Amino acid sequence: MSTPPGSAPDPGESARAAAQRGEPEAGQGDGDGGGGPPTDVASLLAALRRLLEDSTEEIQAREASWLLAHASGLDESRLIAFPERRLDPAVAARAVELARRRAAATPFAYLVGEREFYGRTFRVDPRVLIPRPETEHLIDAVLELDLPEDARVLDVGAGSGCIAITLQLERPSWRVVACDLSLSALAVARHNARRLGAPVGWFAADLLAPLTRRGDTLDVVVSNPPYVDPADRQSLPRVVVEHEPHLALFADGGGLEVYQGLLSGAGIAAARHLVVELGAGQLEAVRALAREAGRSDAASVAECETEDGKRADQPRFRERSVHRDLAEHARVLVLEAHAPGAGCEPVDVGDRERGGATRQ
Repeated sequence: MSTPPGSAPDPGESARAAAQRGEPEAGQGDGDGGGGPPTDVASLLAALRRLLEDSTEEIQAREASWLLAHASGLDESRLIAFPERRLDPAVAARAVELARRRAAATPFAYLVGEREFYGRTFRVDPRVLIPRPETEHLIDAVLELDLPEDARVLDVGAGSGCIAITLQLERPSWRVVACDLSLSALAVARHNARRLGAPVGWFAADLLAPLTRRGDTLDVVVSNPPYVDPADRQSLPRVVVEHEPHLALFADGGGLEVYQGLLSGAGIAAARHLVVELGAGQLEAVRALAREAGRSDAASVAECETEDGKRADQPRFRERSVHRDLAEHARVLVLEAHAPGAGCEPVDVGDRERGGATRQ
C-alpha cells in the first residue's frame, strides 16, 4: 500500500518492507553502518522469521534457526545461546537468501542439501525425490520378512538410494541392487552409497526388464514407485509440484501404471516377495491388480487342492500384510509369491495389519 501524500510513513510498514528485502530495521545493522542484513544473531533471526512468516506456504518459524545454522556452519544451540554474537556479513546475506528461497516454496531439504532417513543423513537435490518419514515403514516391512542370510533384494526406482542403502546397511549380508530410469538420480544414489559405505549395485532400467533377461532370482522386490495421478497435480503443495522431479511423482493409469508393471513384469515371477509403498486410498486398487496379474499370466498361476479334492488355480500373489502410517493410511503392501503346493487358504489380512508408529 502506498503512503498518502503529506502523510508520515508507517514505521511498521517500513520495517516489514525492510524484512522482505533482508535489510535491518532502523537502529539495527551490522555495526559498521552498512546497509546489509543485521549480523548479530538475535536481529538476524528476527529478520529471517519475518521473511518466513510472510510466506503463503506452511513453514515453521523454527526453520529460521535451522537455515542460519546451515549458512554459518554453527550448531543451532550455540547460535541460540549467544544471541549477541556477530556473524560475517556474507553469512548473514547467505541466510537471508536461503530464507527468501524457502518463503518461495523451495523445499527445506533442497536448501540444506540433505535429509535424514532411518537414522542416516542422505544428500538430496532436485534430481531426486526427498525421502519421507512414511517410507520408513517400507524398510520395516522388508526387515520383518523371514529371508535367508544372503537374501537378494532389488529396489525399483532408487531415487536418492535411501531404501537400497538402508536395507544394505541394516542387513550387511544381503545382496542389494537398485535401478532407476533417471541417470541423474542414480548419480545421487551412488554418491550416497559411497559416502555411507553401502556396497549396493546400481543400474539404469525401466522396471524389471534387464533383470528378467539375466534370469536372476530374487527374494524381495521393493519399490516406492511414482503413484500420484497426474489429474491430482493441482492438489499438491507448491513445495512438491514446483520442485520435486515429476518422474518420481506421477504415474499414468490413475497413478497405478508402475504397480501394473511391477505385478505383470516377467521378472516378478522369480521374486518371493513384492513390497510396495502405496498412495493414500490406493490399497484396494493395488490389491485388485495383484489378483488380476496372476490370473492373466498362466505361468504365474499355481495349482492347489481344494477341500473337496479338486484342483484349482491360485493367483500368483497372496497378501501377507499391510502396514499403516500414523494417519492410519495403508502405506505398505507386502505380497508373497504363491508357490505350487502351498495350499489354497487366503491370508487373513485383517489379522496381519501393522500399526503406524514411524521409527524415530
